[in-house]
Formats: sequence, C-alpha cells, structure tokens
Amino acid sequence: MAKTRKPRTRIPKDQRRNLRFWAEGAREDILQPHLDGYSRARDVGWVAEREYLQRVCNEFHARVSWRLPDHEEPVLGPFDPEAVIEEEELDAEEERRQRERIELLNARIRRWFIYRISRRHRQTAGLDPRKDPFALLLSQLSGLSVPPKARQAYQQFMRESHAEKIAPVVVERWAAARADNDPETVGRKEPKAGFRARIAREVFAALPQSEKDAIAKRAKDEAAEAKLQYEKALKAPPPNTPEARQACLDRLSDFMAPILRGIYDATGCQSTLLVGGPMPKYGGDLRTLHVAYGRNKTAGAVHFPQWNRERFNTNVLKFMTEYLQTVYTPADCANAALPTDLLQAKYTMPNDDLDSNSSDEEDDDDNTDASDDSLGAPPVKKQRRTKPRTAATGPPLPKSTTAGTAKRKRPAAVQLPSSPEPSRQLSPEPSRQLSPEPSRQLPPEPSRQPSRQPSRQPSPEPPHPTHTTMETPVGVITFLDPTAGIPYDELTDQQQRDRNVLRNKVFGEMFRKDLHDKFGGGPDDVSPPAPPKAAKPKTNRVAKPRRSQRISTTLTAEPQEDDMDVDGGPQSPPASASEPHTPVPDDDMEVDTIVDGSPGDTQIGPNYDFNEELDEEDDDGIGLDGEEGADAVNHQGDSRDGPTSISTTPIDTPEAHPSGSEPPECPTKAPQWFVHAREQLIMVNLGPHFHAALTAWTRLELACKFQTPGHSLLTTSRPDIVTKWIVGARGQKQPAKPAAMQPDWRVKDDNGRWTITEEYGGEWDDKLLHWGPNGLLSVVAGLYFWGCGIVNQPGLHDDWESAVLDVCWILEGLASFHEQFKRR
Repeated sequence: MAKTRKPRTRIPKDQRRNLRFWAEGAREDILQPHLDGYSRARDVGWVAEREYLQRVCNEFHARVSWRLPDHEEPVLGPFDPEAVIEEEELDAEEERRQRERIELLNARIRRWFIYRISRRHRQTAGLDPRKDPFALLLSQLSGLSVPPKARQAYQQFMRESHAEKIAPVVVERWAAARADNDPETVGRKEPKAGFRARIAREVFAALPQSEKDAIAKRAKDEAAEAKLQYEKALKAPPPNTPEARQACLDRLSDFMAPILRGIYDATGCQSTLLVGGPMPKYGGDLRTLHVAYGRNKTAGAVHFPQWNRERFNTNVLKFMTEYLQTVYTPADCANAALPTDLLQAKYTMPNDDLDSNSSDEEDDDDNTDASDDSLGAPPVKKQRRTKPRTAATGPPLPKSTTAGTAKRKRPAAVQLPSSPEPSRQLSPEPSRQLSPEPSRQLPPEPSRQPSRQPSRQPSPEPPHPTHTTMETPVGVITFLDPTAGIPYDELTDQQQRDRNVLRNKVFGEMFRKDLHDKFGGGPDDVSPPAPPKAAKPKTNRVAKPRRSQRISTTLTAEPQEDDMDVDGGPQSPPASASEPHTPVPDDDMEVDTIVDGSPGDTQIGPNYDFNEELDEEDDDGIGLDGEEGADAVNHQGDSRDGPTSISTTPIDTPEAHPSGSEPPECPTKAPQWFVHAREQLIMVNLGPHFHAALTAWTRLELACKFQTPGHSLLTTSRPDIVTKWIVGARGQKQPAKPAAMQPDWRVKDDNGRWTITEEYGGEWDDKLLHWGPNGLLSVVAGLYFWGCGIVNQPGLHDDWESAVLDVCWILEGLASFHEQFKRR
C-alpha cells in the first residue's frame, strides 16, 4: 500500500524569512477569482493587462488597508465597485510611505498572477525539443525526420569505398559462386545485400587497425552532426520560403487526417479544416483548400463539401477568398510565389495549352472559381510546338503521372513565359528534348526538321540520355528516366525510388500485354452476361444493404472526389486527404444468425444455388445490438471510398455444372471485388479440379458474407508462394509451399505430401481464417497463374493438380467451418 504523505505544517507568517505565500488566506481570496481574467487580458496585450491589473489593485486596496502588516489577516467586508472611497488626511511623510507601500503591493500582485499563469501553462518538455510532443507533431508537417543511428564501421566503409575496394571483390566472388552453382546464385543475376555485406566485412577486417578506427570515428561524427542539425531544426522557427511553405501545404492533409479523426472520436462531431492564402505553386494566387472528416447517412454517404458542391463553393470557398483579399496585398502574393526558374519550379502550375498527359490535369467542374478568386494576372498561354526540335530516340514515352519527375535546363535563347511553367511539362514527348547547356545558343533552324544525317553535323557534346535500359524477368525493357545515364549506386534514395516506380510501370504494362497475347481473355473474349435470375419473393419487408456490401476496399472501390480540394486548379492531393484509412474493428461488423437448420446441413452439389443462400441471409440477419443488420452499422466508422454493393449477374452460365467442365456460377449479390476476381480466374479453363477449388472458395466467401476485414493472410514466405505467381505468372514448377500456412494438426505421408483425409483433425487456427480480397484469394490466384504457365506442358500437370487438390481440401474445410459457425 502506498505511503500517504503527511501535510507539512506552515511556518507562521511573522516568522518567515521570505515572502513566499504572502497572499495566503484572505488576500488570496481576493486575487484568485481574477486569475482567468488577468490571463485573458495578458494574451490580448499590455494595454489590456494594465487596465485589468488596475481594477484588481483598486479592489485589493479598497478591502485591505495599506497599513496592515503582511502577517496579519484582514477582515474582508463586502465590496461595492460603485462606492466612493474617502481619502485619508496624511502628511507628506505618510503620503510617501503610502505611495511606496501601494507600489510594493501592486508589484507583488502582478508577480503573483504571472507566476501562477506560468505554472498553469508550464511545458517542462519544451526545454528538450525531442521530448516536446508539440514540436514532434509540427516536425511531421515540416517534413523533419529523426536521423538514423550511427552506422557500424564496416557500413561506413561500404558507403565510402564500395566502388574502389568492395565492388571488384564482389564481382569476382559472385562469378566464382555462379561457376560452382552455389544455391545462393540460383535464379539471380546480381548478388543480394547480404552477400555484399559479408564480403565488405571480410575486406574491412583486413584493414589496419588505425584505418578501421578512423572509419568508425567518421561514422560517429556524421551521426552526431545529423543529430545536431535535427535538434537545431526542431528549435528553429519554421522556414518561410515559398518552397518550404508549399511542402507543408502538400503534407497538410496527411498531417490533419488523424487529428480530425481524433476530434470525431473524442467529441462525436464532424470537422472540416479550411485553409486559405497565397499558394506558392499557383504563382501566389489566393486559393483555399479544405480537409473534411465524416460522412452523412444519405445513400451516397458524402462529406460536407460534397453534400452540395455549388453552395459550398459559393457560400464558403468564395466568401473565404473575398476575406483573404482583405488580408493579403498583391505584394504579399507576389512574394509567396515559387521562383520562375525552371530548375526550381517543382510546384509551378502547368500551362493550360500544354498536353501534360497527366491525370492531375483533368478539368474539375467543382473548382470553377479560380478566375474570380485569383488576384494575379491570368497565365499567358504558350503556342504549342508543331515541329520537333531534335530527333526522337527510343520507344514512345509512357504518360507522366508524377509531377516534377523530369527536369531539363532551358537554353538562354528561349523566351520564358510570364506564368510559371512546371518541370513535369518539359518532357512529355521524346521529340521535345532541349539542350543540357542553359547558356548555349541554339543554332538557327529555319525548317525546324530533325537532321537525317546527324553524323554530318558536329556536336560539341553527346546528347544527354533520356531512357534507361534494364533486364527484368520478362526481358529487356526501356523506359523514360529523368536520371538516365547516372549509375544506380550514385542516385539518391528518392531518385532510386523514382526509377524503380518508372521501371515497374513499364514492366506491368508488358506483363499484362504478355498475358493477354498468351491466354487471351480480353474484353471481347468474355461471353455476354446471362440474364439475371428471378429474385425470390419477399414478404412484408425489404432487404436492407448488407454490411459486407457497404464496406469499401481500396482494391475495387470506384473513385470518388477527393476531400483535399484546391479552388480553381488541378487537384493532386494525397489519397488520405478525405478520410484516413482505418481498418474496421471486428465489433463494428454485422453478425448474422441463421435460425433454421442445423450445423453442417448445407450441401454444395451440382445444383447448389449461391443466390438462394444470399437471400436467406438477408431475411435472417441481425446486428450486434439486436437490431437489423443495416441499422446496427456505424456509418462514420467506415473507411470507404466508393460503392461496392453492385449487383452482378453470372458471367458465363446461370447454373453450376455437375461435370466441373465449366466454372461455378457467380452469386448475384456478390460485391464488385469478387466479380472482378472471378472474371480473372475463369479466363482460362483449367479443368474440374481447379473449378472445384473455385467452388470451395466461393462457398467460403459466401459464408463470410463477402466481408472485407482489416486483417490479411500471413505473409511469411509470401514472395515464394504468391508474389512470383501474381507478378511473374511464369512459374514452371511448384514453389515450396510454406509449412506456416498449414494447420498445426496436419501431417505428411511417407512420400512427404500433406495428407488428405475425409475428416479434419482439429480446429482451424488464425493462420487461415482470412477472407475477402486480402485473404485466401491470393492462394487461388496463385494456382490459376501457375496453371496458366504450364497449360501446354502436360509433364508438369501432376504437381499442379496435387497442389490444387490440397488447396481445395483446405478451402472446403474452411467453408464448412464458417457455414457451421454462421448457424450457431
């Protein structure tokens, strides 16, 4: 039991050596009621503080005589601020003593207020910005990140001397390992990071001790310097440059989304953040942006700005812009604009007459008041070039979807437009390349036609490469790269990420085209949809939309308008501007209880009707609180971006096929993500075994009511069993199926294969209790892509069929388990 502390006995006031607690007692009763008022007056300014302090001192001196010693308690009577105070008749000496005493007491009263206000607002963590939660919160808006810890000595050695001392040894060792068929080299053209690090440790260990100590010291010094700069940035005021302010505006939505969510969780009230002022990336024009959290309960489930866009634009945004015109002067707007230098114009607006090939530049009917709200001059439209400046080299460039990914230097002879031009507009086509030297004058070209004999025209410098060629599992690919010609190791982390994104985009397009050419299954190959099945008659009630059909997923949701709106201009906000994505907790899910029937009485046969099962669920579904399922849902807790309750008719045939030669029918009320997944999985007919697995998966999703939970399938060893199937789709043999995805009670036979029995030997654990688009669908998709890869190789069918039977056995057991659980 905690020890209680005894109250400390106060020393009598006449025996104290200092003036601590001088106002304790009746004097404090006079001052305490004025503490809040004095604090507010102090926040207003020194004039308000002086006036309020004068009123408090007048009351104090009216109720406490100036002749009374500090250790004596006054007898307080009622105070009347309208009463007239009679002046005392004092001689000169007494007047001097009275004046000095009153000045002393007034100073004490002011210090008493200031001390208690500072105690109330004390922030002890503010002395150390790393422990100040407010400073750390603001650092997220300004983009500051905690510096990494000091590197180890060999890591510093790799960073400093990789090309000179480590890379040659790595190349030599890797060639030797490949010649010896080392398992670490199988299927790889380049060594892994662990291989390079192991060699770096060996080379580092052979260095003299003095050199190793010097490298370790440099690593510590760099970490200490990074930490010092980070702490200085935390203590320093935020920078006021246009670049820094625009970067903060870009992070504002992600910064405010969890705060607005917290406001809703704590108060239950929805909130909308409205920000306005000169926006740097719009040339300093007065614009507004807003972030809203929460949706209404209409059928569209929209946010406050989307509820009535016309009224919001007129009554809120335009009114806000008119107010901003009284706050900022044209000079303030001009100073807030980003520099017009194309090398620094990362955020400048694109010219309206240029084709940017970007999804960010689509016209938005909801933001049409740019010309009315802007103080700056309208942008000068630039005449589009009809003839290429230089010959085009390389394949056609992909459409740009990222602002600021390509930067080119403009020659000095080219006239700059009056309006800022974005860097992302400089290279939409390979024929619009400019000279890399900004000070070099272009030679006169009357016809502006590319030369057919470039070798006859001497060039002082070789052309700057614009494309990068890389080897991938599907072959050699070439793609537009702003950093072309620079080795990968010399790029910054951000440049490496940008190059990887560009590579993956081209790789994905080639992969999808390759699948279409190999297996078909395009839009023209799909049979027309069958007529919808007649709905079952309902009696005295209308089925309300199910919870599983109201939860949207980022995989299949139709895009809605973002909540991060910028008036009068193209929008390119982060996806999380409207509402932070939060997994829906299990207790918000709807639980259906089937009253009729007993566990295990559902039989999946040739004539099993998935649509009939869905209709029965709609009749008997109840919510957690005893209400109907549709009424027991917390709409505000949903993190949805679009409707998913689209009714879909079967794609191929309305009935299941007993022979298994055709896939099972699609449930009529299946959500859109299920319909899209099924369409992909039936493009190629892989036979009855795969169709049986597809039927078992359909049973599982149907028993789980097509819900989209916040959890997903275990990702242990996922690159071997799922990623290679989905991304590569070229598997020629069965990957090693991880034991982590098998139930603990399952055993293998003498041949090392998992046993398939008539009964299941235990309970299903959490490793396989995953449904929805992030669940066991990935395993079924992996089987599909594997089967497509060996469709013309009969010798490899046995392993695939064995894996299909194994997965089908597990899916049927899980489906039966969920069907029984649903009827409890």
